[in-house]
Amino acid sequence: MVPKRVELVRMIELSGEEKLEMAREFFLSGNLSEIARNHRVYHVEMIELTRQVWFVEEVNSLSREAAAITRVKLTRLFDRSIEELEDRMTYGDTVVGEGGTYRIPIRAKDLAAIAKIVFDTKKDLDATASGSVLGTAESKRLRDLAAALRAVPVSGERLDQKIAEETIRDLNEIEVFEAGE
Repeated sequence: MVPKRVELVRMIELSGEEKLEMAREFFLSGNLSEIARNHRVYHVEMIELTRQVWFVEEVNSLSREAAAITRVKLTRLFDRSIEELEDRMTYGDTVVGEGGTYRIPIRAKDLAAIAKIVFDTKKDLDATASGSVLGTAESKRLRDLAAALRAVPVSGERLDQKIAEETIRDLNEIEVFEAGE
């Protein structure tokens, strides 16, 4: 069976909106061949299109928008996580026992590990999305949380010194970065 011949169009015949749609598709898939097939344009012209300034700017703009949306979602998650950590630190974990549910104190080491994971993830995304690490309000909340974690007794002992030092070092790095802005 002979393959069906597809009639290709020249890039000059496409409207500006169709070209913008190609830029959006490129941002989503990154596959020039597929986009050229879908829009029935020559692959060589698709490559030429990607070299145009407006095309690169459009793809970069879409990338910044996606990073900003992700940053907002992660910020919301970060804020909710900090609130939950503060609640758990104040009231303990809810445990189901023989007499129903009750709260037991949470281990500060567990709290510090959770806070560090959330903090590192947010710091990485903030650095890529906006060029800054953390806002002043978030830094203050983290410093307050770190101070509260250092004060929580664990089995009659203070929080492991190594974890406290790592938390302090992380907070000092934030302060140095913010002071340099």
